[in-house]
Amino acid sequence: MRIFLVRHGQTTANLSGVFYGSTDLSLSPQGIAQSQRVAGFLAGIAFGQTRVSALQRA
Repeated sequence: MRIFLVRHGQTTANLSGVFYGSTDLSLSPQGIAQSQRVAGFLAGIAFGQTRVSALQRA
């Protein structure tokens, strides 16, 4: 069994050092680029199950 843990990309609140918990913030342009890179790394993997937060940044 392999488990992949992926954190969301950068948000504007991350830039200012704010911890925002479950507040629903979108990704910054840098965070979008980070997410696209991760998607490329994971594209060839067949997942049996996934768990994803309902928040925009995930």
